[in-house]
Amino acid sequence: MGTSTNKKKEDVGLPVGSSLPSQEIQAFTGELCQLDELDKPSIMIFISMYCSFCIDLLPHLSQIQQEHSDYQLMLFSTGDDDDHRDMIEYFKWNFPVFHMDQSEMENWFDITQMPFIFVTNRNKVICKGVAYDMVGASQLILNV
Repeated sequence: MGTSTNKKKEDVGLPVGSSLPSQEIQAFTGELCQLDELDKPSIMIFISMYCSFCIDLLPHLSQIQQEHSDYQLMLFSTGDDDDHRDMIEYFKWNFPVFHMDQSEMENWFDITQMPFIFVTNRNKVICKGVAYDMVGASQLILNV
């Protein structure tokens, strides 16, 4: 029997065409978000604070947001409140940042590799994949 560590890259994450989970989550700044009721297409980026590729992607998130302004950027991070406060202040982010344990990422979104990106058209996954850098993230988003 295969375990999640034996998954092929394309098997990671919710299947394309599937709905986002019916979960309410609170952003670091306090606003609540119902994941299956988003009001615009989104770029959802999942990172771990223990992943060097994830940390390397952080300086590029504002650029991703600017280049794809028709999407709402959302960051899901294993960081704590101090990590999130420091990142938001340092990078001057104006998109929501959510705390999410790795177990929640796996249970809710079937994510076992990071940094991981979902592109959604509101509440359905239209594109997904692991993106290790700005080029990979842009290619993934432009594949929509």
